[in-house]
Amino acid sequence: MRYDTAASAGRIIAMILAGSIAIKLVLILYLGGDFHGDVVRAVNFGYGVHEGVLSIRTHFDNTKTWVGPVLWYHLFDLTGPYGLKLFNMLAFVALFGVQYLAGRRLYDRATLLLALFLFAFYVGAHRNVMAGEPDDMAAALLFAAGVLVFLRRDRVVGASVLIGLGFLFKFWVVIFFGGFALFLLWEKRWRELALAASSFLVPYLGVNLVDGFASLAALLWSVGRQSGLDSWSHIGWRLLSTGLLPAVLVSAWAVLRDPSRNNRLFLLVPSAYFAYVLVMRDAHAASAVMMLCMVYFGFLIAEFLLRNPYLRNRRLRRRVLVPVLAAYVVISAWLAYYDAERVTFPLEPNAEAAGREIEGERR
Repeated sequence: MRYDTAASAGRIIAMILAGSIAIKLVLILYLGGDFHGDVVRAVNFGYGVHEGVLSIRTHFDNTKTWVGPVLWYHLFDLTGPYGLKLFNMLAFVALFGVQYLAGRRLYDRATLLLALFLFAFYVGAHRNVMAGEPDDMAAALLFAAGVLVFLRRDRVVGASVLIGLGFLFKFWVVIFFGGFALFLLWEKRWRELALAASSFLVPYLGVNLVDGFASLAALLWSVGRQSGLDSWSHIGWRLLSTGLLPAVLVSAWAVLRDPSRNNRLFLLVPSAYFAYVLVMRDAHAASAVMMLCMVYFGFLIAEFLLRNPYLRNRRLRRRVLVPVLAAYVVISAWLAYYDAERVTFPLEPNAEAAGREIEGERR
């Protein structure tokens, strides 16, 4: 495979994206209108707000503010379940584009293409598109767009506001923002760190002023609920099965070999989630969250695979990588299919059920 022209690289990128979309469409068609339970819960919450059974000032959904659930209910009401899945697919395509733009000027074509491949066929990306929360997709896209603004224009305030908007859709965004803040700290950009922190909080403050600080209560409640959620044996399994632990180790190797600014940023941002899993003992959402990690880990894993001294010979590297990447595609698709079989449910909005479930959990 040659990477010597922009035209050939463009064709390969198109093939990667088309292949990934094809797998996701097959999974969507197989699954129909079913979703993971968190999606059902979020749409029910939005329906409850619409019907007046729930209030954004007195109720909240776990792991997010009310913004996403209200939006997704109205989207579901207009377009049905496939409208939500279409949003997920479009957000995935946009995230693929953001990853391309982030790496285009920083890495050679081989590294860029391999990173795009690893992200596009990652099981968490399949899972999120076929049956996952639009909140996860929106949060990941807004965070990645913020980092892209920082990479391309070095605008800390603009980047942090975009990341702060992502925080409205999923609270796990603050973990990745912590990795971004650690990078600024590493770079000794003290003034920018203070600006980043204040800018990040602006959207969240605005939402809290609207809902009477119910979103703050949601965040505090969520932290308490998620802490110590999983056993160490389960965490160990999730670290391996999602690829989070291998990704951290391989990425650290790549940074030790080339401690460039972008490599350090791309290690610190997703590694913050690895630290969170260990400190909070919470790996429940690892597969979904790892989708965003792969936007950044992908470049460093590609660097490891392409620059590893044991694979220095181009012919040997090709003989090893081709079957490994083929297996990656097949296994990821199968795992997504297996997930669809086990933990998805029909989406039929029920405001009263949402109210009972939320009140039961808060007690």
